[in-house]
Amino acid sequence: MRTAHKLSLVVESEGIQIAIITTSKAVTTLSAQGIAVKRIDIEEGRRPTVVIHPNATTRRMAALGKAVRYSTGIDDQGRYQKFQYQLDKCRVVWEERGNG
Repeated sequence: MRTAHKLSLVVESEGIQIAIITTSKAVTTLSAQGIAVKRIDIEEGRRPTVVIHPNATTRRMAALGKAVRYSTGIDDQGRYQKFQYQLDKCRVVWEERGNG
């Protein structure tokens, strides 16, 4: 028999509370688009950042200009490009690897 666990989170900062709610809406939208979330970064006084796994949808957004490339480079893993766009007051980012 499975038992349900209830998550309890106490956050005293109103700014962090708002960021959590905002980020939750963005994650719901991303999930509905078939985009998997890799990580969420929330800091006091900053716009929340949602790091996602790239897929055909994200590549299409970049090709159509709905997302912008903000960084390119080469590291020990090879070439990379980083993209971003805004969703529900969150910064959504991802990294593409390869020849791009």
